[in-house]
Amino acid sequence: MSRFCFLAVAALVLAASLLAVAQSPVAHAPDGGTQVVFSSISIPPAKNAPFQATVTLEVTRHLADGGTVTIQNHRMVVRDSQGNIYQERRTLVPPGQEPRVRSIEISSPVTHTKYFCDPKLTQCELRTYNEEAEDATVPAVLSGDENPNFKRLDLGTKTIEGVDAVGTRETLTIPAGARGNSAPMENTREYWYSPQLQLNLRVLRLTPLEGDQSLAVTNLQLTEPDPQLFVIPPNCKIVDKRSGEQ
Repeated sequence: MSRFCFLAVAALVLAASLLAVAQSPVAHAPDGGTQVVFSSISIPPAKNAPFQATVTLEVTRHLADGGTVTIQNHRMVVRDSQGNIYQERRTLVPPGQEPRVRSIEISSPVTHTKYFCDPKLTQCELRTYNEEAEDATVPAVLSGDENPNFKRLDLGTKTIEGVDAVGTRETLTIPAGARGNSAPMENTREYWYSPQLQLNLRVLRLTPLEGDQSLAVTNLQLTEPDPQLFVIPPNCKIVDKRSGEQ
């Protein structure tokens, strides 16, 4: 083979190799991703205030091109006269889709136990229920008033789902640079609190970083719920995690 032919063949082999590399998938290290958690309406273990309701959540993020992304869900929440709480946890989905139940929580201030269960109640994780640490039974204290960037507005009283609620709007202006922001940001939160049920019936959060979040208690029934909701089935596997708690 002449030197010219050898060089020509070598060039073709190199070109084919480079083309194969260019067309093959490029490997990379795993990406941990991003997880965002939205806090729902807190259900305190208040006694003598039974109810059953649906809690809805809608989150809207505003995009740079003027569009929006909206996700939402709904879940059942129940409390009996003893303060026991049953509540679903559901996935967040686009409007028009049905959110899937991903877990069920059953909390008891009587036995100080909290069960985290799969949707079919075939297996539950048991932990200690510290209601004082997990759920506030009174409205948030009027803190932050000494901050010149914080404002609170009394919205008065109105009836929601047949129950009286007290409205409050809180606005916090975050100065430029405080959280890496190049310009001042304004966070607004609006609460409609029921003294009778000791929980918020409406919550509106308007934040530039997390988007607009609207939570509402709907389909409210002020009756004693089915006691079987708070009973763990006898064939359910219980994984007791209380010994490892700090």
